[in-house]
Amino acid sequence: MFANYLKIAVRILIKKKLFLFTNVIGLSIGMAVCTLISLWIWDEVSFDRYHDNYEKIAKVRLNVTSNGEITTTKTVPLPLVDELSAHFKDDFKYIVPSSHRAYHILGYEEKKLFKKGVYLGNQAPMMLSLKMIKGDISALNERHSIILSESTAKVFFGDQDPINKIMTIDNGESVKVTGVYEKDSPNLFYNPRATADVLIAATKLAGDQFAQVLPFNDEVEYIQSKLTNLVGQADGSFGAPEINSFSAYFQQHGGWWRNPSEMAAPVAASALGKTLEVGAADFTGEGEFFFKPFLSPTLGEAGANKPWLQELADPTTTVMWNTWVEINPKTAEELGIEDDDVVRVVSEAGTVEASVYKYPAIRPDTIAMPFGQGHTAYGSYAQGRGVNPADILGADFNEAGDLAFMGMKVKVEKTGKKRELSRMEGKLGVYGFTAEK
Repeated sequence: MFANYLKIAVRILIKKKLFLFTNVIGLSIGMAVCTLISLWIWDEVSFDRYHDNYEKIAKVRLNVTSNGEITTTKTVPLPLVDELSAHFKDDFKYIVPSSHRAYHILGYEEKKLFKKGVYLGNQAPMMLSLKMIKGDISALNERHSIILSESTAKVFFGDQDPINKIMTIDNGESVKVTGVYEKDSPNLFYNPRATADVLIAATKLAGDQFAQVLPFNDEVEYIQSKLTNLVGQADGSFGAPEINSFSAYFQQHGGWWRNPSEMAAPVAASALGKTLEVGAADFTGEGEFFFKPFLSPTLGEAGANKPWLQELADPTTTVMWNTWVEINPKTAEELGIEDDDVVRVVSEAGTVEASVYKYPAIRPDTIAMPFGQGHTAYGSYAQGRGVNPADILGADFNEAGDLAFMGMKVKVEKTGKKRELSRMEGKLGVYGFTAEK
């Protein structure tokens, strides 16, 4: 019954194309306008509502009569503050004069930024119920003082304590930092965090040995743990008495060097005259092939769940939708392996199976496999498709502390199975035209 109704509806819509077009366009425009109006209303009703007493905060405006016309302006005479304080102090808890919100050049030492701000009376933090991170709610009681938002303080001072630092406004007036307040942004994002902080929080939730890998509260603490042993060293490019100042200088300089000579650009003539000693590379495993995993240029690190990227042919092999093992044609001939044969790649860390692609540009003693597939989840287009070469990599690290991707030797075993790869090029491949008929 439903199928008949659907057929009738489709026939009517095909027959009355103008009716269909008019209704679809009208519905689309109506939905778009309704969405825009809803967003505008939400912005209006939520504006500045993060102040505790937003319903009782008012702005005084001035009506000016000129040529019989009344004009309302935001500018009021400054003596009005004293007048309100003297005659209406029982009606208002706080009376705060304010300048227009405008851009100023805010500076500290050599750093200068164009920031928007206002001049306010000393009761402004109380009236606006600012949440103070540094200093207290009376931070503006001191003359020639300034309070900064958390983000502005971070830009100028990093992890250093900004309290009592002297800044300049418009390259002239000197002011002292007496407070830092938390600037709520309820209309933007909820609890945004850096990627590293998310990973640290995830390891804590996982518990056990995972939590022990990253025993830090946030990314800053992790970075500082790596820099602690450099604090106080006298032979570096800069020094600091404690870790917070050292971290700030580290970010400003873009690094730390043991002595000025290491910062100098190398001279090619002197570099070529030195004796270069290179030790033999260490490899784990007893296999006969060097294993070269590489990042797929099409899928990258996060493309396997996108079908249009799965359909995009690899620029070298033209393979799509799967993982392959690149083997030199002469090596494949010695092993009795053909294109699309499924082989088992074995290391001391594990095994994976994938179809063969005979690739003449690879060394005979090396096989290669791309990263990008082999997901256990990540959506229907990625889950269960191909294999992950990381499954056969061991926990071997180089001298820099990075995972040694080229540090494994593997064996290649025939499985007797065949799984045809989807690829754009002809079935003969890049070398097949030389094959005898």
